[in-house]
Amino acid sequence: VSLGLRLRLARVVAALGAPGGADDVRAAIEQLGVAWNSTRSEADQTAACVATAVEWCDTRPLPAPFEADPTSEHYALTVFGELTAFPVGLIYYLRATQYYRAMTEATGVEWSLADAIRPHAQHLLRAQGRVEANWAF
Repeated sequence: VSLGLRLRLARVVAALGAPGGADDVRAAIEQLGVAWNSTRSEADQTAACVATAVEWCDTRPLPAPFEADPTSEHYALTVFGELTAFPVGLIYYLRATQYYRAMTEATGVEWSLADAIRPHAQHLLRAQGRVEANWAF
């Protein structure tokens, strides 16, 4: 995974724990290089971005009303409509997150991947000088 993609992923993980909330998460998802063409409201798209960030970067349950099942009508990516851009390098990271999610679900362990890697993501962002001033670390 390139340094650029690692930095963008670090921003998503950091945003999941930042006080700025949903708007910071949406901006981080968009900065990943993910783009979509949706007719849903901005609020629905932002909520879907948060659920997608949790699905992609964490092992916690998705926020209601979203579900991780791609066949569900409550799957977050359906809110986006058509994805028009998606960085190929992200697939490897998402596959690893799916393994962690499956292990936590199968064992019944409540554990947050994002919480575990957030300090490392913050360190990477600081080392590269890319920490937003309004993010409280």
